[in-house]
Amino acid sequence: MQSKLGEMALGVDSSALMIYRAAWTKDCAAERVTREAAMAKYHATETAQQVIDAAVSCMAAKASRKATSSKRYTVTFVR
Repeated sequence: MQSKLGEMALGVDSSALMIYRAAWTKDCAAERVTREAAMAKYHATETAQQVIDAAVSCMAAKASRKATSSKRYTVTFVR
């Protein structure tokens, strides 16, 4: 579980750094930052989807171990 959370945090931070790099490049008077912006957008979108999928999986695994009211909701959501 901790490994998965670490991977999720790494993905989010790397996406933020790519966005900051594109903004920094633009601030340094670059005329076009198409490549940097496209890479940041793609990476952030893919990472967001992976983090959401992993979070739903983690919640489903946790709910299946406990008899909680969230179990029914999570299992229904995953299906």
